[in-house]
Amino acid sequence: MDRLAKAPQKLRSGEHARVESVLVKIAARDWSGLDVEKLKGRDDMYRVRTGSIRIIFRVADAQVFIVSIERRSGTTYNF
Repeated sequence: MDRLAKAPQKLRSGEHARVESVLVKIAARDWSGLDVEKLKGRDDMYRVRTGSIRIIFRVADAQVFIVSIERRSGTTYNF
């Protein structure tokens, strides 16, 4: 199992529910109400902040790819 598939299992129940709702909004490209910022140096990568959890995703044409779901740390943005 890859790291992205394991990430939701490491979250507490409340965090898991928040992340699921954010992922649904990201997939629908409805970013209203989300704390979304473009990552510096990248034209196609963004992050969503929900509490201490960071969801990093990439937008390419009509598709959205989830890159990472992690707690905020010193290595969160090293990918």
